Amino acid sequence: MKGRPQGRPAKPPPVLRVVPQSPFPSKNPSVMTDLSQLEAEITGAVAAAADLAALEAVRVAALGKSGSVSELLKTMGQLSPDERRERSPQINGLRDRVTAAIAARKAELEAAELEARLAAERVDLTLPRRRSAAAASIRPCRCWTR
Repeated sequence: MKGRPQGRPAKPPPVLRVVPQSPFPSKNPSVMTDLSQLEAEITGAVAAAADLAALEAVRVAALGKSGSVSELLKTMGQLSPDERRERSPQINGLRDRVTAAIAARKAELEAAELEARLAAERVDLTLPRRRSAAAASIRPCRCWTR
């Protein structure tokens, strides 16, 4: 063993951690105060989701525990009662519109997935049917042939 000294154990390779990034530029509510811009970014990400896993990632990034809309909802407790009355319907409306957009896109993706699965599992009715083993073993009686 020329590669390493006898007394030392081999070090394991360093672990690389991949941190998933949010599809939205910032989750900080102070930076992302324009709700219409946030809604446009989220609905664009929902529309761009190619499959259910990507749509779920968008849903978690927007509505999850530390999502961008959830962060805005968390700031409601820090606002004065007048500001809360003004901002609460806007933020809750944003949450409802995002939820509706995600549900509609999910229904579209599930329908497309079902269509693809049904197209792949199609049965060709033009082929002659196979005779079953039970039908092949039955011999016509001699009396039927007379």
